[in-house]
Formats: sequence, C-alpha cells, structure tokens
Amino acid sequence: MFPEMSSFCPLCLKEVAHTLEPCPTCSDELDKARCLLPLRQTQFGDWVMFAFHYVDLTRNLMLNFKYRKAFYLSRFFAQELWKNIHSNFPWQKSVIVPVPSSIQKILKRKYQPVELLAQSLHSYSGLPLCSKLLYKNFSLQDQGQKGLRTQERIKNPSLSFTAKAPLFFPFQPASVLLLDDVFTTGSTLHACKKAINKTFPGLPVYLAAVAHG
Repeated sequence: MFPEMSSFCPLCLKEVAHTLEPCPTCSDELDKARCLLPLRQTQFGDWVMFAFHYVDLTRNLMLNFKYRKAFYLSRFFAQELWKNIHSNFPWQKSVIVPVPSSIQKILKRKYQPVELLAQSLHSYSGLPLCSKLLYKNFSLQDQGQKGLRTQERIKNPSLSFTAKAPLFFPFQPASVLLLDDVFTTGSTLHACKKAINKTFPGLPVYLAAVAHG
C-alpha cells in the first residue's frame, strides 16, 4: 500500500487530499459568487461575458492576483471564464486581445495582470493571442478607474486606446475576444472596442472579463 498523497487547494493553498480542486470551503464561496446569467449588457449597449461577481472570495483572489503577485491564479480564472466563453461565444478563428495597461501601471507593478490572464486563456483554449494589437495611449494625466464613480469612469480622459494591425499574423481572425480582469460600467472595454472597430471596421469584438463588480 502506498501512503496517501496530498495536494493543495489552488485558491487558499490549504492541504487537501487526492485532488487539485478547490477545498470545500472555497467551493462553497465560489458557488455563491458564480453568476446565473454569464452575460450582462452595459449602458453602452455592449454584452460582456463574465464568470463571477466581484464579491468576497473572488474579490480577494483578484486582489491577490493583481497586487500581490499570486500569478498561479491566472490559470484558474482562465479556466472558469472559458466555460462561459465556450458556451456563449463563436470562438472559432478568433484572437484573444488583452486590455492594455498604462505605462505608469507597468512601471509600478512590473507586470501586467490582464496579459498574464490572456496567456493562460491562450494556453487553455488554444486560441491565438495578439498582445500587440491594442495600445493604451500615453497621458501625463493618466487616472485609473479604481475608486471612481460611474460618471467619472465614463468621462475618464485616460480611456484612450489605439489599435494597430500586427506585422505578422498566422491567419485572418473572424472576430476579437477582448479580455479584461474586472469590469464595472464597461467603459474601459467599450473604449477598447471602439479603437479596434476604428482600425478594423466590421470585425466583431466580443467582450469578456473574469468578474463583474
């Protein structure tokens, strides 16, 4: 007889037996945060796919991922989001495009959470990743969305993006899957979508985020 092998919950990292699935406590909390309807329409008329409500456990996990370098969570988020994308999105011949970070955030964090999430989604889904299609326009007055009220988010002058055609691309995409970590009003996703549509008129852009809060 071999001794029993133990592993760890991928969320809280507590020891569990014989499985890489979330522990019972985390599973219960995730069930509370999962959305019954994985699509929400924003005030801009866009439909956004998401996996969780931004509450309790999922909020803490996302904060750990974005600000405390819990990079291992990117694969979990990607797997959960892909379940909804696969069921609600015509993903064949699509390309993943992450919402880009500002230069200020990149210099401060030294990494880009949405880029890591996009890489995990690329690995999990097999869809090609194009991180050089969308750029955040530089501004000395750049202001993040965190802490802003709804109208302030919508009118934020920092929401300026540019889409550029990549020099090399393996195939002509049928659509773009625009990816973010968390959305509230959807103003950032909408601004990115407008930039892509300006450069690529008629190319469908589908919006997705891990959580809505």
